[in-house]
Amino acid sequence: MGTKCLTRLFDEHNVPLVTLYRQSGGYPSGHGLQLAEFLRDFIVVNGIPMSHGYKKIANGAGCLAAQVIAHFKYGVGGFYIYPATYTGEQYEYDVYVTTDMEPTISVKNRSGSVLFHGTATETSAWIKERNDDNE
Repeated sequence: MGTKCLTRLFDEHNVPLVTLYRQSGGYPSGHGLQLAEFLRDFIVVNGIPMSHGYKKIANGAGCLAAQVIAHFKYGVGGFYIYPATYTGEQYEYDVYVTTDMEPTISVKNRSGSVLFHGTATETSAWIKERNDDNE
């Protein structure tokens, strides 16, 4: 049986946009690290600038959510879109955006306890420092 997880993406007003359900590999050193690494150095803007120095940019939370889905979903199975308020898997990753900043990630266990909260870069470092995923 795989480790199931949810990834919820919230807009700039902390309103949930979408929830992604992953059937397996949902532990922090699996999906958590993949998510944090994908979101590292991402900047969320309000309006696409004519020129920018960012390698990874999203025009608002909806654009970021679409890019996250495109990054993780390929072929049949594996990832599913669930209602934005769905909860209850072994791990939950809540992604929050603030304009002109890197997204933050809140990592929670099944009981809803926050294991870590920080920027994508900080989350990646935290996961890499962990010794195991048994929370």
